[in-house]
Amino acid sequence: MAYSISISLVHIIVFLWIQIKSASPSELSCNEFERSALLKLKQSFKDPLNALSSWKGFDCCSWKGVECGNYTDRVIGLNLSRKSLEGEINPSLLELKHIISLDLSMNDFNGTDIPDFIGSLANLRYLNLSNSNFVGSVPHHLGNLSRLQYLDLGSDESISISGLSNDDLSWVSRLSSLRYLDMRMINLRKATNWLHEVNKLPSLSVLRLSSCNIYTIPQSILHLNLTYLTVFDLSSNNIKSTLPEWLFNMTNLNVLDLSRNFLSGPIPGTFQNMPFLKVLNLGHNSLSGYIPLSIDQLSSLEELYLNSNRLNGTLPQIIGQMSTLTILNVSSNLLTGIVTESHFANLSRLNILNLSFNNFSLQVSSNWTPPFRLDSIYMSSCRLGPRFPPWLITQKGYAKLDIGNAGVVDSLPTWFWSLTSEIVSLNLSLNQIKGSLPPSLHSISITFMDLSSNLFEGPLPRLHHGIQMLQLNDNSFEGTIPLDLGHDMPMLRCLQLSNNLFHGPIPRSLCELDRLVVLWLANNNLTGAIPDCWSNLGALEILDLGNNNLYGRIPESFGYMNSLVSLHLNNNDLFGELPLSLKNCTLLTLLDLSNNQLSGNIPTWIPNSLTNLIILRLRSNRFIGPVPPELSRLNSLQLLDISINKLSGTIPISFGNFTSMKKTKMKGTLLGEPWSGYEEHLMVCINGRQLRYTKTLSLVTSVDLSSNNLYGEIPSEITSLVGLLVLNLSKNGLSGEIPQNIGNMGWLESLDLSKNQLNGQIPPTLSNLTSLTHLNLSFNNLSGRIPLGFQLQTFTDPSIYEGNSGLCGPPLTEGCSQSSVNITSSNSGGNDGIGTLWLELSVIAGFVTGVVVVLSALLLQRSWRLMLFVAVDKAFDWVHAKIGRTTLKDMKGSNFLSVAMIFMFLSSSLSLGCVTSERRALLNLKEGLQDPLNELASWKGFDCCSWNGVDCDHSTGFISSLKLNNMALGGKISPSILELKQLTSLDLSLNDFNETNIPEFVGSLRELKYLNLSSSNFGGPIPHQLGNLSKLEYLDLGAGWSSVINRLSDHDLGWVSNLFSLRYIDMGGVNLTMANNWLDEFNKLPSLLELRLSSCSINVIPYSLPFLNLSSLTVLDLSSNNINSTLPPWIFNMTSLSMLDLGVNAFHGEIPDAFKSSSSLSTIILHFNHLEGKIPTTTGTLCKIEYVDFSWNNFSGEITELVEGLSQCHPAPNLTQLILAHNLLSGSIPSSTENLSSLQVLFLQSNRLTGVIPEGLGRLSMLRRLDVSSNLLNGVISEAHFANLSRLKEFDISLNNISLTVSSDWVPPFQLNIISMPSCHLGPDFPAWLRTQKGFSELDISNAGISDTLPDWFWNLTSEIAYLNFSQNNISGRLPSSLQSISITLMDLSSNRFAGSLPLFNPNITVLHLYDNSFEGTVPLDIGATLPMLKNLLLSNNLITGTIPSSVCEMEYLEVLGLANNFLSGELPRCWGSTQLLKILDFGNNNFHGSIPASLGSLTFLVSLHLNNNSLSGKLPESLKNCTGLVALDLGDNRLAGEIPIWMGESFPNLMVLRLHSNRFVGKIPTELSLLTSLQVLDIGNNSLSGTIPISFGNFTAMIETQKSGDLLYEIWGSYVDNVVLYMQGRELTYTKTLDLVTSIDLSSNKLHGKIPDELTNLVGLIDLDLSNNELVGEIPAMIGDLKMLLSLDLSRNKLYGPIPPSLSTMTSLNHLNLSYNNLSGRIPTGSQLQTFNDPSIYVGNTDLCGPPLSKKCPGDDELMKTNSTASHENESEAVWFYSSIPPGFAFGLLLVYGVMLFKSTWRFAFFLSIDSMYDWFYVTIGVNMRRLRRKFGAE
Repeated sequence: MAYSISISLVHIIVFLWIQIKSASPSELSCNEFERSALLKLKQSFKDPLNALSSWKGFDCCSWKGVECGNYTDRVIGLNLSRKSLEGEINPSLLELKHIISLDLSMNDFNGTDIPDFIGSLANLRYLNLSNSNFVGSVPHHLGNLSRLQYLDLGSDESISISGLSNDDLSWVSRLSSLRYLDMRMINLRKATNWLHEVNKLPSLSVLRLSSCNIYTIPQSILHLNLTYLTVFDLSSNNIKSTLPEWLFNMTNLNVLDLSRNFLSGPIPGTFQNMPFLKVLNLGHNSLSGYIPLSIDQLSSLEELYLNSNRLNGTLPQIIGQMSTLTILNVSSNLLTGIVTESHFANLSRLNILNLSFNNFSLQVSSNWTPPFRLDSIYMSSCRLGPRFPPWLITQKGYAKLDIGNAGVVDSLPTWFWSLTSEIVSLNLSLNQIKGSLPPSLHSISITFMDLSSNLFEGPLPRLHHGIQMLQLNDNSFEGTIPLDLGHDMPMLRCLQLSNNLFHGPIPRSLCELDRLVVLWLANNNLTGAIPDCWSNLGALEILDLGNNNLYGRIPESFGYMNSLVSLHLNNNDLFGELPLSLKNCTLLTLLDLSNNQLSGNIPTWIPNSLTNLIILRLRSNRFIGPVPPELSRLNSLQLLDISINKLSGTIPISFGNFTSMKKTKMKGTLLGEPWSGYEEHLMVCINGRQLRYTKTLSLVTSVDLSSNNLYGEIPSEITSLVGLLVLNLSKNGLSGEIPQNIGNMGWLESLDLSKNQLNGQIPPTLSNLTSLTHLNLSFNNLSGRIPLGFQLQTFTDPSIYEGNSGLCGPPLTEGCSQSSVNITSSNSGGNDGIGTLWLELSVIAGFVTGVVVVLSALLLQRSWRLMLFVAVDKAFDWVHAKIGRTTLKDMKGSNFLSVAMIFMFLSSSLSLGCVTSERRALLNLKEGLQDPLNELASWKGFDCCSWNGVDCDHSTGFISSLKLNNMALGGKISPSILELKQLTSLDLSLNDFNETNIPEFVGSLRELKYLNLSSSNFGGPIPHQLGNLSKLEYLDLGAGWSSVINRLSDHDLGWVSNLFSLRYIDMGGVNLTMANNWLDEFNKLPSLLELRLSSCSINVIPYSLPFLNLSSLTVLDLSSNNINSTLPPWIFNMTSLSMLDLGVNAFHGEIPDAFKSSSSLSTIILHFNHLEGKIPTTTGTLCKIEYVDFSWNNFSGEITELVEGLSQCHPAPNLTQLILAHNLLSGSIPSSTENLSSLQVLFLQSNRLTGVIPEGLGRLSMLRRLDVSSNLLNGVISEAHFANLSRLKEFDISLNNISLTVSSDWVPPFQLNIISMPSCHLGPDFPAWLRTQKGFSELDISNAGISDTLPDWFWNLTSEIAYLNFSQNNISGRLPSSLQSISITLMDLSSNRFAGSLPLFNPNITVLHLYDNSFEGTVPLDIGATLPMLKNLLLSNNLITGTIPSSVCEMEYLEVLGLANNFLSGELPRCWGSTQLLKILDFGNNNFHGSIPASLGSLTFLVSLHLNNNSLSGKLPESLKNCTGLVALDLGDNRLAGEIPIWMGESFPNLMVLRLHSNRFVGKIPTELSLLTSLQVLDIGNNSLSGTIPISFGNFTAMIETQKSGDLLYEIWGSYVDNVVLYMQGRELTYTKTLDLVTSIDLSSNKLHGKIPDELTNLVGLIDLDLSNNELVGEIPAMIGDLKMLLSLDLSRNKLYGPIPPSLSTMTSLNHLNLSYNNLSGRIPTGSQLQTFNDPSIYVGNTDLCGPPLSKKCPGDDELMKTNSTASHENESEAVWFYSSIPPGFAFGLLLVYGVMLFKSTWRFAFFLSIDSMYDWFYVTIGVNMRRLRRKFGAE
């Protein structure tokens, strides 16, 4: 009886439900519990874009982002990606019991945790929470999702920074069905079990763990279970190990990325197990050894990155056989050898080649035609010369070419400029290329051009208006600078035309270059007045107009250049007073106005306003008045030169307060940024000569007040400037005594007090100046004995004391009186004196007679003349050397005087301008050198002291300095240089000695104090003989900023400790890997000031030192090494240290809290390390700090203490740059940041900062660059945040939760160059303030909640914008008919509501995304001609009509063409050519007809081809088989006919998707299709195919594995997302991002016959199988249950017979089944999964089937019912009455309820809600009971 009532209740409920469904509106088509849950979920969200506005009404299945099942009307999927949702996730989500897919990616959950309850959504198969700003620990409850196949928790750095972490990944191993796992940027540092747990996932296909802070990777694994892995990404971690062998046993890998780690050791050669590898990235590690010859076993490899390692040996020729390669990058290694044509033999697909910064020589025949067409060519520092590479003529269409420093000595071919009009970057610098440039290069859309340091000549051509950097310095260009240069090149940021032959005026149009940062016009012949128009150049930092012929006044408008750092106007004819407006240039560090005719007083506003000045040079002008004592306020001043003016008064006592001169240290480098190529320089008068300083300028401290009218005493306070190197007070009227403490100035090298009125004795302390090399005290009133001392005894020239009548003693001839002289020898009598006199007179008479006789003979006999000159040369040199080595104390009385007089006479009579032996030595030196630029042309004649680069000592005539730098010299250095006995300075830097060794004999030049061999391409070990140079103070063996790789090395630095006078050493780039004693040896140099060891491959640094001897060190540069250590505490004990650079190493651990001892630090750089913990509180005590860069570490904690500590410094610190980006910093931005008033750069991006941006930042008036992007910041930004930011140029607040709220008429105080505000809330109105920003180059306000019409004024703001992104807004309106005048490169207006026709665009645009709008009209017929540079064109999902113009075939650079989902018609163009680079072609869903063009087969780079949903007809062209790189081919839904070609299975080894659905193909299915080993989707359904299903279909490799390939194509080429429409589960579904997870075979609706091959059950990775609507016979394969991953199985409408295999019940993933209309028989199997299929229609048409859910009972079912028969009969009467009462009661109740609900809406809604709830309860309860009953009957 109970069972009968239950069945009756079921009938009643079903009947009631049918009545309600038929009577109620369609709104009630989804489950009410789930609808209510979704509404609660919506309520918990913040929805700023109103993306969930459709979530209303009763039909939740029609709501945006909600997907319901076909049969149950239950929610199975939620896709809320990219909706800008915020808030929290409501637990009501758990009501969605049937949900299998959840996507919340690309939202902003504002730093909340991932809810634990997500782990209770047991049916989930797809979970995507990426880039949604979750933080905290990843909940282990996710491990309960046993059916999960796709899990993405990662973050893209360009979108957001992950705040997630996980210490234990054991939960991952429970995800037994997982195929895709992405945890990028999740902190897994403590999850040391990561590999052990991931290795338990045998189905895993894609594993992405980049930037996860992983430190270790096991070298071995007991059992490798990841054999199906196709993508393995461990890039940008901190892995320190060798490459594990097991990595190369993953046979199915497609992508292996281990870049940017610390891997070392050789590359294993075990590549034979990786036949499918396409991408191998090992770049940016420390790998060594050779490139394995077995690399050619990677037969599918497309991209190979081995760059930035320490690989040596040669480039294997076998690489030339890797025909699939598209990218080859081996740059920045130690590779050597010759590269020939064989290295490129079969690289026809190569697109990017980078061999730069190795020691390669390219040797190919002159008529070589490479097999490739490159897009990017990087061969800098490779040997390509001496001829210009003729093979480049074949490379048409490249975008980037770098052959700088390639040894090219040739004319530039005329064909070069016609190769391409699309080149973006060109570098031919540091060669010897000659010739003139074409008159116009305007058609070449170049952005960066560097032709510097060549031999180009002729006028400056007209260049493209989009160029940003132009470097033509150091050539022979001539003519005038074009008057309209500023109009023609408005985008310029760097213009370098120095050291050429330009003449004429400076064009006024230069003042319109408002982006200009560097303007370098020095050393030309420019004339005229400087135009007064500079008010728009607020970004200009460096202006150098020196050494021209400019005249007039300094323009007042200079004062508007408030970013100016360096100003050179020296050596012109400028006059007048200094303009007051210059006081606004408060950032100036260098001001050189020397050698002009400027007048007036030196303004006091200079020290009051220009507080950052390091160099002030006003030399050789007409300034008058007193020297302002206020100059002493310039705390950073190192060089003051106000000599040769008409200044008067006394020397201010305050000059003893120059802070930077009171320290025995120098600052770091002044200026000269690597990106600009500009190097700061200055002429300094030292030792009576003008010397040009560049790289060492930062070491110079000098005060020059000479040649004025100063009087009074020399202030004793000036002797406190103990760091001073040069002091020149000569030629004034100074009086009094020389200060007694002058000996305190121990670093003084040059002292000139001559030509004053000084009196008194020379202070004895002068002898303490051990560094002194130049002294002049002549023409004063000094008296007394000249002091003796070690250093003073080296000054043997009496002229330095002449004009002081009261002085006596050596080297003067006047002896001192007996009262002041100690007689050391007895007097032998007066006769001795007379004898000596007669001897001297006899010698002189004999000498005169001899000279007359000899000269007479020489006039008559030439051979005698030559012999005598040789003999005299040798004698002269011998005497000179002997006397030079004789000390004063060894000379006695007049004997010495006589010899000296004879010697001086010989010198003046016979030297003929310089020492002959030295002249001959120089000529021998010249003979051994290669001089391609003829720089040594002046080396002829007798006076070698006048030769270029040669300096002589004016008192001795001996050569003291050789400066042969930057002359492009090569060859060998002759040992004749040893003849230069008095050489103190040798500079051979910036030349090219072709890796020859540094000669050992250089160590014999014992007088050397300065040796510079940097950037000259020396190689081999450094000779230890350099240790003999005990007087050496400056040694530079480094690479500098040049592009030359340093080939020097040293394994033992013991020789360094012998250089006890050394103050500066630079060994940057020298390989010191084996020199483990480096620190011990340098620690023995107590005088060392600067130690630069950047890029030296140093691996270790001692943690402790027994004794620190580097107490004077001011600069320590250990950057770009491989030091893997904690920070040694001794570094912080160097109290004089001003610059510390430890960047780009592997330092780890915390920073010691010891900065209190480092109070002198002005620069500290720790970027790109692995430091962690909090930033020490004592960092805030560094009150002299100017530059801080702690970026790219793992610092945590807050920055409050740092900022507040610096804010309390008095005076305020001169901190200009604070860079803390890319860390794990948290907390808020301190409000005290506003106290850092000098701040120019503030980078806090990519951290975890929270809270609001403080208004006080708006008071940082010096701020130029602000980036706080990718944090967790929120709140509102108002006008107050920008109040004083008038200098701001770059502003990036993207990827935060920030709203900008300003008034509609707000006028910002700044003019921005870069505006980046994606994902910020700027809407709904279009930002009106943008109207004031004229001249920006980048604007990104995508996804900003804007719902407005684009204003008309927008397109008039600027014509120079390079990047524009408005995507993902709701902006409407039409574009102007023409945008040709706007030189935009990338434009993305996708996903908006733009309408109208397509405008004309600038011909230089490369990326154009207009998809998902309402554009209409036709594609312009001449698009190929008007947009020749286009690489990426996406116009899909618009309303475009007409045909595809044939001009698209002219677009040689086009890679992506997407025109899908429009209304295009006509035939496809038939003009496609092999010169095109097309990779993606999508013409789907249009109205095209005709046949597929055969010319499509010429597109050999094609990867994806979509022609689906058109009306194409005919056969497939055989030429398509040439497109061997195809990955996706979709020709579905057309009228294509003929047989499926056999070549399709043989020609597409990479094909993953083949869709020929709904065409008219006939014939048999080719068995060769099974050769497509990568195939995941095969859809040939709905054709007229016949025959049997090939048995070989069981061999589809990609379907046999329970895994899928990695990313298909999405977002590789711009924003294109590959997509395919598949018929699955009885519905048409579009797959995009999850396409790589799909494996499907659809053979339905054909005429196939025969049996279903048992081999199909081998495809255990298959998720969809559709064989319906055919004529298949036989039984269903018994092993069908092996297809465990199958989600959908359709075998309906065939002729199958026999029982349904019981194994079908084991397919636990199955959610769609259709076996209808066959001849199946027997009982329908039962099982946990099959019992969920209660729809009998899936079995209909099989008359012999029986059992639930069919009503037909199976034999034996009646016996089951007899057990309950008796009990049922007893109650039969009662049941009759019961049933007869139900109909009238039901009718009455129904009429009553409907009657009430017609009049009361609230009751009506309440009733419907309650019925829905009851239905849900009954549905679940009865479903469970029915399953129990079925099991019961089945058992019986």
